[in-house]
Amino acid sequence: MLPPLEEDQYYYHDLVGFEVQDEQHGSIGTVDALYDLQTQNLLGVTYRGKEVLIPITDGILIRVDQRERKVYTRLPEGLLDLYLED
Repeated sequence: MLPPLEEDQYYYHDLVGFEVQDEQHGSIGTVDALYDLQTQNLLGVTYRGKEVLIPITDGILIRVDQRERKVYTRLPEGLLDLYLED
């Protein structure tokens, strides 16, 4: 059992199904998975048919709107391009 949270708090696994809105790229997709690694937590999002892993860190994850089910991000320059390269 997980402890109850305050209204503005959330568990990372609750973000699955939320839309990801980036400052520069707009809507990039929906959170499909959460990867809970020892070194870092990552959101898995399908963007243009490829899985993109977004680090859950301050500066990248700007805010979460639970009511609208949206995650707002500021992705590092070139992150999406890394996943689109063949």
